[in-house]
Amino acid sequence: MAVVTRSLDNLCELCTQLGILDKVVPTGRSKQSASGLKILKKDYILALRDYYLAIDFPTGNIPKHLQLMLSLESPMLCNRMQNMKEHQVTEIWQSPKWKFEEKMDGVRMLIVFVRGEGIHFYSRNTSVQNYRCVEYKNIWMPGFNVKVLDDLYDSFILDTEVICPNPNISTVIGNRGVKTETMLAAVTALLGLNDSDSLMVQQRENCQLRFCAFDVLYVNGSWFTSDKTTRKTQRERDPFTSDIAKAVQLAGIDCIRLSEVSDPALKKPYYDMIINNRGEGVIAKNLDGLYYAIDNRTCVPWVKLKRTMSNSLTATPLNDCVDCFVTGFERGDKGKQYENYVGKLKFSVFLTKADGTQTIHEIAHIGSFTFAERKEMTVYDPATDTVSLKPEYYGRVIEADGQNISSREQRIRQAKVIRWRSDKDKYQCVMTEEELKAMIF
Repeated sequence: MAVVTRSLDNLCELCTQLGILDKVVPTGRSKQSASGLKILKKDYILALRDYYLAIDFPTGNIPKHLQLMLSLESPMLCNRMQNMKEHQVTEIWQSPKWKFEEKMDGVRMLIVFVRGEGIHFYSRNTSVQNYRCVEYKNIWMPGFNVKVLDDLYDSFILDTEVICPNPNISTVIGNRGVKTETMLAAVTALLGLNDSDSLMVQQRENCQLRFCAFDVLYVNGSWFTSDKTTRKTQRERDPFTSDIAKAVQLAGIDCIRLSEVSDPALKKPYYDMIINNRGEGVIAKNLDGLYYAIDNRTCVPWVKLKRTMSNSLTATPLNDCVDCFVTGFERGDKGKQYENYVGKLKFSVFLTKADGTQTIHEIAHIGSFTFAERKEMTVYDPATDTVSLKPEYYGRVIEADGQNISSREQRIRQAKVIRWRSDKDKYQCVMTEEELKAMIF
């Protein structure tokens, strides 16, 4: 499950208030604890989830589509390039057993179909209302015919990224007073509207969402994930993914398969074409790899190959972009144009050390903002000649790029903002000490 916008202390306090602290089962390991166990964030979330399930379904009659989602820890995440060793990176580029698939700048979503219950759409993010995966009920589906799926399948779970082919969506959402720097942010904002407003916007502006299918977890009662006897490799899952995507498209939902290449001679041109077209990059997938439905990046057979800090994956294969959040600011230099405005923003990550402890680590100082951006984020009091940052900026997340991590301060050199991530919260900006050190050159 994705981390929710609640700290460990907040979750503990909520469980205490609800009287369910005794229902929290620790699953973490701790040498300091007498029991050898410690309570993780997901342990509190599971206890809260069960509490609200009992309220929403007092008879225990939970729909099958929700049961399927409850049995799933998380959709598979992508390993980061900095976790890979040099020989592994070479293999990714040179071996035909690794395929490249275009990485879409979309919202991750699972399509869950159960005959008799219809089609349902779930995010990997956890709701802070009921601590279950968020179900979206505001997907506009003109002409959807569920009978097409009923005739072909008993059930399935399709893994997708959701985008909007209508380029005007950013303008439409912007006109509603929501700032969106990217298509991802616009789609996130659209889905974040209340159901009636979201459906109205999609219909009025002809903004039918497109589902880019890239994998399948479950078909007709069989789990294809690594922990099941019915597990299948990427190579074995791909035909199922293609067939289900075609069926969903036939049923009236805009659903496509992502482009891909596995020929080593075509990988670099394919990657360059995507980057030159301002794309996100590619996902490298091991065709012999399994689907690990866990909330862990380091042991999975998918690897993100994005625009890196040096914008060259082949030159510096361990570098990657970093998600970080605003923790402070510096005033503009005295006597300079921006002296009465925010000069730089300070960004941090939650850094997990080898012993499991976590600290806030300042990872970037960025001052490359326009005058309009500085004006928007600044509060200046001429009576006291003081500059402050507007409170709403604290905790906002960006995707940062730069040259590398400095060895002394362990901050990104020449850092810059790639984009603001309105779809993420600060608790998702997590990095291990090992990952940080891997980016020091």
